[in-house]
Amino acid sequence: MTENKPEEILRARAAQALGNAFWEDPFFKAIMCDFVDHPEERACRMQRYFIFAIEEAFEIGRVDLDGEHQGGAAVWVTEQNQGRLASFRREKAAFLQDLLGPDGKGNYQSITGFMGDLAPDPGAGPLWYLSILGVDAVARGRGLAGQVLAPGLRAADLKGVPTYLETFNPVAERVYGRLGYELVSRTPEPVTGQDCLIMLRPPL
Repeated sequence: MTENKPEEILRARAAQALGNAFWEDPFFKAIMCDFVDHPEERACRMQRYFIFAIEEAFEIGRVDLDGEHQGGAAVWVTEQNQGRLASFRREKAAFLQDLLGPDGKGNYQSITGFMGDLAPDPGAGPLWYLSILGVDAVARGRGLAGQVLAPGLRAADLKGVPTYLETFNPVAERVYGRLGYELVSRTPEPVTGQDCLIMLRPPL
């Protein structure tokens, strides 16, 4: 596993793998809806999104990459300082203003606002957020999801910190359940028309 900041080529390959992994994901289909008839443009913009997310997590969280196969990544937000998080949210908003089309921007705001209302209360104590976990479709079936997720979970356990995530993938509920996550809520999200699952894992 690669935990230190990777070289640009590894970062780009990880972003490409995430783009492939989330190509059919309801959230990304909704925020990239302006480019539905332009798959090459959509792929380019999704890669830019994931490169930004990886770079951001190096500043306010951690990134664990599958350095051997370059087929997956786990992107965490571990920062607890709300002022610093607010600064990064403003930076991300400016980035998305350029990245997304007009309908995608509206969908992003609606969906993330919806998920934010469902998220566990950070005021209860330190809480890590698993922002992204993805494995390229061509690399699935090798246990890579568990491999890239394991270092972050170990770090959270050592610090005694719970972690949470949201997903629109019902299959992922079983995968995360095997790793200690428990379902907190299952709520229909109006933009995607899919259930949004919030899952929480206490430290082990």
